[in-house]
Amino acid sequence: MIKIIENHNTIDISTGLGVQLTKQNSEITRVTPLASRKENKILIRHHSLLGNDKAIVEKSYEEALFILFNAKEPNQKELQKLQKKIRQTYMIKSKVTKSLLDIKALVKKPLIFLQLLILSLAYDENMSNIEIIARAFVVVAELFNRYSGRASVSPDPDLSLVENLLYMIGKNHKDKKIVKNFSRMMIGWIDVGLAPSAVAVRVNASSRADVISAVTAGIGNATGAKHTSARIASMKLLEELRSILVQNDLQFPLGSSFKQQRAKEIIRGCLQYKVSNNETIPGFGHYIFKGLENNSIDPRIYLVEKAINDLYPNSEMLYIVNVMRELFREGSLSKNNSAFTLPPNSDIYWSAFLYYFLEDYGAPEKISEIASLFTILTRISGMLAHDTEQRTEPSSMKAWGWIAS
Repeated sequence: MIKIIENHNTIDISTGLGVQLTKQNSEITRVTPLASRKENKILIRHHSLLGNDKAIVEKSYEEALFILFNAKEPNQKELQKLQKKIRQTYMIKSKVTKSLLDIKALVKKPLIFLQLLILSLAYDENMSNIEIIARAFVVVAELFNRYSGRASVSPDPDLSLVENLLYMIGKNHKDKKIVKNFSRMMIGWIDVGLAPSAVAVRVNASSRADVISAVTAGIGNATGAKHTSARIASMKLLEELRSILVQNDLQFPLGSSFKQQRAKEIIRGCLQYKVSNNETIPGFGHYIFKGLENNSIDPRIYLVEKAINDLYPNSEMLYIVNVMRELFREGSLSKNNSAFTLPPNSDIYWSAFLYYFLEDYGAPEKISEIASLFTILTRISGMLAHDTEQRTEPSSMKAWGWIAS
C-alpha cells in the first residue's frame, strides 16, 4: 500500500511505504461540490470548466491550453502567438520519430508504441510545452492511422489542433458540430488532479528529469489497467451487454415498455452475476475527483451525454449505461445479502462516446485499443502542467517506510 502524505512525521510506517508529496492538492484542478449534483464545479486554474459564465469547454482547445499554463484568459495577440507556434510545430520533421513509425512490428502494441514515440521527442531539445502538445497530436494521429490500417496523412498548417487531428484521421474537420463536441471532450479531460499518472509525472519532475521523460512516465502509468486502460474494459463491457441483448432478440430501438423492462432485467442479471463473483464493474464506483463523494456525480457526465445525444442520437450504448446507472442507484443489485450501490464515473460515458466516434475504424478490439490513444492524448497537456508546477517546488519527492514481512 502506498500512502500519499504531506508530512513524513504523520506516517504509520507499519502500514507500508510512504511517498512525500510537496502538497496534497494541485493548483491546476479543483472541485467544489455544491448542493445540486448538476452544479458541482470543476475549476481549471480557477476558471470554471463547465459553468455557463465563460466556461472553458466553450472555448477552443488553444484557449484552454493558454488558461492551463498561464492561469488567465489570452488576449487576441497572445492567442495568435500560441496558434502560430502550434502551426509552425506541425511542420517539424523528426528523423527519430519517423524511424520508429516505420517499424511495422511496433504498431501491434499501440499504447507501448505511443510511449516510445513521445520519448523520441526528447531528441529535439528545448521544446516548449505547446510544441510538445502539438507534436503529440500529430504523433497520435500517425499512430492511429497505422494501427487502423489507414494511409498516412500529413498535418495541415492552416488547421487548429482539434481540426487537424480530425483531418489526419479522416473525420469531417469542417463539421462544426463534430469539432465543437470533440473539443469539449478533449478539454473536459485535460486534467484530473492528482491522479496516479500526474503523481508519476511529478515524481520524475521533482528529480529534475527532463520534461519528456517525466511525461513518458505519466503515460506509462496511464496505460495501466486501473487507470486510462480501464476505459477499454468499460467499452468491452458495453459491447458484451449489447451482444447479450441482441441474442435475446432485443434489437434497438427497443420501443415498447415491455421490451425495455426485459432489457433491464437481462442487464441486471448480467451485473448481478459479476457482482456475486466479485468482479469489478468498470466505469462505476471510482471517484476521479475527491470532493464528489457525497454528491457522487462527476459533472462531466452531463457533458458527455449531451455530446452523444447531439452527434449520435438513439445511442444503444448510452441507453445501456443509463440502465446500469439506474440499477446501481436504486439498489437492485445485492452483495453479501445487502443492497449494492455504486455511483457512475465519467469513464463509461466517455467509452460510449468513443465507441461511436471510432466505429468506422475496424473491429471492436481495435476500437478499444485506439480509444486509449485519445484518452491519453487528452491527459498529456495536464501532465505538462503538473510537470511545470512541480519544478517550482524546491524539494524532491521522497519515499520511505517499512514494509512488513
